[in-house]
Amino acid sequence: MAGARIEVKLDAGRALGGLRRAERVLSMGGEKAMWADIGEEAVQSVQKNFDQEGRPKKWKDWSVEYGEWRQAHRGEANGEEKILSLSGVLRNSINARPYARRVVIGTNVEYAATHQFGRGAIPARPYLMVQPEDYTEFGLIIEEHIADAFNG
Repeated sequence: MAGARIEVKLDAGRALGGLRRAERVLSMGGEKAMWADIGEEAVQSVQKNFDQEGRPKKWKDWSVEYGEWRQAHRGEANGEEKILSLSGVLRNSINARPYARRVVIGTNVEYAATHQFGRGAIPARPYLMVQPEDYTEFGLIIEEHIADAFNG
């Protein structure tokens, strides 16, 4: 019985050489650069949480008392009427710290934990979180860094 076939050959030496180059580049600081890019993307995602006042779930609204206090003390002077945006300090303090094998997103603002986790009468309004769609972007960043390192 007759048949048909094709043969596929791969230049394994070239592929392995590219992988070795990629490993060298990533281990000599390139990996930290990759994490810095992922961190930048994550910070933008956290800032969207402020823009949308919580996502995917909206944050709990202000209490009536706080709304009245805010109006009396700030009015519309800063033009920002969004939750967690009275001065912009918290939002603008979000930063990324890249390390060799990870990135840490956070803030050193004293009251940050109160708003993230809640305390007493202040409800939790989790702003330090990335969304499922962000992982697609993170994957693309990783692919780009590996391709750049591979192609040398």
